Amino acid sequence: MGRYADTTRYPPLDPDSAESALTVRDGYLAPASDIPRTQWRFGRMRDGTVMPDTSAVFLESGFAPGHVYQLSYQAQIPRSPAWGSRLCASWRRR
Repeated sequence: MGRYADTTRYPPLDPDSAESALTVRDGYLAPASDIPRTQWRFGRMRDGTVMPDTSAVFLESGFAPGHVYQLSYQAQIPRSPAWGSRLCASWRRR
């Protein structure tokens, strides 16, 4: 599966936050196990070094096939043109 997970649409507010969590399960119904924060980070490997990158999650051991991973973190507010147009449309109806 590789060493990365994509967070492009919802970048983290603080990539170094200790409150961010990554868990792994052996299957959907299996109990979750916490992956220590020291074993993963927001970043990408370049030339043998993990570089900060808020669009990816790097796991030292890599993501194993057949496992279910859950990433929890506080995301930045996504910019959505649809949300703005809906807000304007509801304001005009008043």
